[in-house]
Amino acid sequence: MAYCTSSDVERCVGGAAKLVQLTDFDANGAADTGVVDAAIAEADALIDSFAHKRFDVPFAAPAPNTITALSARHAARVLRRNRLLPLATDADAEERDVGWLTKLSKGEVLPGIDPIPGKSEIVTDVAGERDTTKVVSRERMKGFW
Repeated sequence: MAYCTSSDVERCVGGAAKLVQLTDFDANGAADTGVVDAAIAEADALIDSFAHKRFDVPFAAPAPNTITALSARHAARVLRRNRLLPLATDADAEERDVGWLTKLSKGEVLPGIDPIPGKSEIVTDVAGERDTTKVVSRERMKGFW
């Protein structure tokens, strides 16, 4: 399930005419099928790559508003990048969004839904047992510093 829709991306790029301009690769005056979906899939993959460190992904439908907006913004940037028409603010906006995703992956921010999504399988709450057969001493560590 995609986190945003093509109408969300349309709002982010500035309307239907702008969306057609960014997605009409065969110059027939209509948006090419699948171009917006591919941009949304790329945006969702980016979100999932950060979020999976902390949460089960993909997020259950309906996606949190913060995730939907983030997906639409990134998909719009992907469309502009593919047509070599980036905005002057795209680099700063991407840096802010990736910064937020980094905080999400560290647990410093939440995705904005209640209840909070389940933990990812890679998150552990317990420290592992130390192998007692491996002795660490000053003598054995000589030469490593």
